[in-house]
Amino acid sequence: MSNAVGYAIGPLIGGILIDNLGWRATFMFRVAPALLLAGLAVVKLPVRRERRAGPGFNFLGALTLAACFAGGLLTLSQGRALGWSSPRVFILAAASIASFAAFVVVKARAKSPMVDLTVIRLAPFMIANVLAVMANCARFAVGLLLPFYVIKVLKYPATTGGTLMLATYLPTIVAAPLAGKLSERIGTARLSSLGLAVQGLGLWMLSRLNEQTDYLSLAVTLGVVGLGLGIFEAPNMSFIMGSIPRTQQGVAGGIANMMRPIGIVFGAAGWSLLFDQRQQSYAPASSVAANGMLLALQDVFLSAAGLCFVACVLSLFRKGEASESNVHAVS
Repeated sequence: MSNAVGYAIGPLIGGILIDNLGWRATFMFRVAPALLLAGLAVVKLPVRRERRAGPGFNFLGALTLAACFAGGLLTLSQGRALGWSSPRVFILAAASIASFAAFVVVKARAKSPMVDLTVIRLAPFMIANVLAVMANCARFAVGLLLPFYVIKVLKYPATTGGTLMLATYLPTIVAAPLAGKLSERIGTARLSSLGLAVQGLGLWMLSRLNEQTDYLSLAVTLGVVGLGLGIFEAPNMSFIMGSIPRTQQGVAGGIANMMRPIGIVFGAAGWSLLFDQRQQSYAPASSVAANGMLLALQDVFLSAAGLCFVACVLSLFRKGEASESNVHAVS
């Protein structure tokens, strides 16, 4: 719910800033809140004064893992811009692979590894995390490409686009705590599957929109996407935390929270690549640039819907709840 509040407010503020001050203001605006929050963290968050026994945080593991993800994302973005045979793209890809290899070596030797890979033996835990990647990848098609549709096709100002993003995440804010409570009665797996199906339905509805779509219809459609995301995330997180021993809850939470940005990274790279490819394929047959863009957007949203439905089927194949024998298997 807290994540959804940020996702809802951010685009609205961004739209206002773009319309009045230009796109650079959206980046400059972040400086003051970041400094304020950093100061509050120092002053208000409790600090453990005594030195803890045992190994500390594995900074080298964090650095190599971050380099791996950054290199992979740069490879995808630069490959699209420069061509996949470019020497720069090859170097970035090699650096990303080398960083991952370094991470594996560091992890094997570290007393306190960045990610404890023993949890991958728990199939329910891994499936739930894969579902989180797929759901966040699918929903980022909206955050990435909706502004093109709203501004270039519907000709709305950026502020209006921000209010539409607000319509996306308001249902998420409402649904998330309710889904958390219902999961105790219905079961986390079934409720997660329902959320993925609803999210997929909303993305399919987005793929049916056109240049005559009115504001209310678009807001309702986006609300369906947000409703599905809200129904999915809380039960899936509960499933993740319940499928691993209590002694490794920190590991479970860390890996689960890592899945969200991984899904967003995959979505940013994959959907932009698909959008560019489809727009180029429609360009010769479309005399109006906006029409080719609309057709490409429809294809991307349809593909995102398909990803959600695949995730829904995968979710249905897992057990309703993690069994005690599985939970203790990695203890």
